Amino acid sequence: MKVSTFHKLLRFCSEVYGDRTAILYQNEEYSFDQLARAVEVCAEKLKELGVKQGLHVALWGYNSAEWLICFFGIIRAGGVPVLFNYSLTSEELASMFRYTDVRFIAYGNNREIKRNPAAALQLAESLGISQTSVYDIRSMDYKEAAENVGQGYLAADDREEGERTSDFFLFTTGTTGRSKAVQISQRSFIVDSIEIGKALPEMERCHTQFCLGSPLFHILGLEMAIGNLYFGATVHIPPEFSAATLLQMFRRSRIDFIAATGAVYMAMMGSPEFERNASYLPKYALAGGGTVTPTQFERLENLFGHTVFLNDYGQTEIGSTLTRIYPGDDNEKRMNSVGRPFQYKRVAIMAPNGHLLPAGSQGEVVVKDDGNLMLGYYKLPTELAIDENGWLHTGDLGFFDEDGFLYLNGRIKDIIIKGGENISPREVEVALSRCERIAEVKVFGAPHPIWGESIEACIVPAKGADVTDGELKSFLSEVIAPFKIPSHFFRYEVFPINANGKLNQQALKMSMFEKLKQKRS
Repeated sequence: MKVSTFHKLLRFCSEVYGDRTAILYQNEEYSFDQLARAVEVCAEKLKELGVKQGLHVALWGYNSAEWLICFFGIIRAGGVPVLFNYSLTSEELASMFRYTDVRFIAYGNNREIKRNPAAALQLAESLGISQTSVYDIRSMDYKEAAENVGQGYLAADDREEGERTSDFFLFTTGTTGRSKAVQISQRSFIVDSIEIGKALPEMERCHTQFCLGSPLFHILGLEMAIGNLYFGATVHIPPEFSAATLLQMFRRSRIDFIAATGAVYMAMMGSPEFERNASYLPKYALAGGGTVTPTQFERLENLFGHTVFLNDYGQTEIGSTLTRIYPGDDNEKRMNSVGRPFQYKRVAIMAPNGHLLPAGSQGEVVVKDDGNLMLGYYKLPTELAIDENGWLHTGDLGFFDEDGFLYLNGRIKDIIIKGGENISPREVEVALSRCERIAEVKVFGAPHPIWGESIEACIVPAKGADVTDGELKSFLSEVIAPFKIPSHFFRYEVFPINANGKLNQQALKMSMFEKLKQKRS
C-alpha cells in the first residue's frame, strides 16, 4: 500500500501488524488495530464538537497515548493540529493562539493545567473561544470505545495521491529568532519518517522496543514515533524524561532503541541509578535536537558501554532529519561531525554571495527543495528561509570534508539551544525588561556540560533598585516557560559601549564569561 496520509499509515499498520502492541503508556496498551480504531473514535468526537476541514486545533499536553491519538484524530476529522510546547504559560499561549488562528483547544496534562485545572477554559474565554470548543483529551476511554468501531474505519480517505497541503504546524524559533509556525504536509512528513526509519538499525525486524525520549511537539519526537510505528515497533511513551524514569523503563521493558536529546543522556550519566541499570541500557541511542559536542559524544559511548550512539542533525523547516552518523563510520568522524546527508537530501555549503562552495570551505548549510521541505511559515513570507532558487537557509555554519561528512561550526544567528530547545535571547530580554527594577538587559548563551548551552543574563538594575535572583526567576516564571529562565543574573552598573556609543556586545559577553567561570569554579 502506498502510504501518503496518516489514515493510510494507520490502515497499513492495522492490516500488517494487527494485534501486535503499538503503544505502551503507563498502564495503557494499544495494539495497532486498536490504535487505528481509537483514532476514528477521537475523530468522530471532534467532528461533533465542530472540527471540520481546515480549522486550526491547538494540541497542548504532555506526551501520552491520548496525545498521539488526538493528533491523528484531528487530521482525520479534517482539522489542522497546531502543536504547542507543554511548558508554555497561558500568557505565551494566548499570543501564539491568536497568531495561528486557533479555533479549538485539545488539552491534556501540562504545566499550566497542573497549576490550575481550569487554565484551558480560562484561556479560551480570554480569546473568545467557545467553551464547547475546548476538549480534554483525557475525558474518554478510547480503547473501550474503539471496541464498537466496525470495519468501516478501513475505508480510504478522499485525499488526492501526491497532494501537498498544510496539514499540521510545528513551532520553531528558526533562523530569525522569532517564534514561527512551520507548515508541514503529512505526505512529505510520512515519506521522510519512513526513509529515515529505513536507515535505522533494527528497523527491518518488527519487534523493536522503542522508547520515545523527546516531546511529540518536536519534529524529532513526532518523526521517530511515526517512523517506528510504520516499521511495527512498539513505542514506549514515558510519562516524563527524568533519568530515573527512563532507566527504570530500560530495566522493565528491555528497550532496544531510544531517541532523545543529548541533554537527556547527559542527565542519565549523572544519575545515582545509572550504574545499577547499566546492563539494561539500549542497543542504540539516537541523539537529536542539537549537536552533541565531541567530548560529550565520547563520554556517552564510553559510559553507556555497549550502547551505540547515532548523532542526528536536522531542522523543523527541513521537515525532518538531514544527516546522520552511523555505527560503522570512522571514529574521528563520529566524534566530530554530524554525519552524511541522506541520499534523497540535497545539501550544500553556500557563500554569502550565493555561490556554492567546495569541500573544505566554510559557509552556510543550505538544503534544496526536494518536495519534503516545509510549505512555509504561517502568515510570514517563505523567503525568510527559502531563497528564489529553492535553497532553504539553515542559519548554521559548516563545511563538508572530502568524504562527504558535515561539520558544524556555530550559528549565524544567536539562537540558544538548551537541551534541544531553541530559545531566542530577544524573547528572554523582552520578558526581563518588563521588570520595573531592571534598567537594561542582555542575554547570551554559554557552553554547558549537560544542556549544551545555558541561558545567562546581564542586567543593569534601575537606579536605587535591588532585586534578587530568586525574585527575578519568580517574576519570569509567570511570563515565560521554565526552560527559558536564565541560570544566572550578572549585575553591572553600566554596560560597555563602543566608539559609536552602541552596546559593545563582545566586551559584555567576555566579561559575562569571566563572571560565569568564577561562579562555576
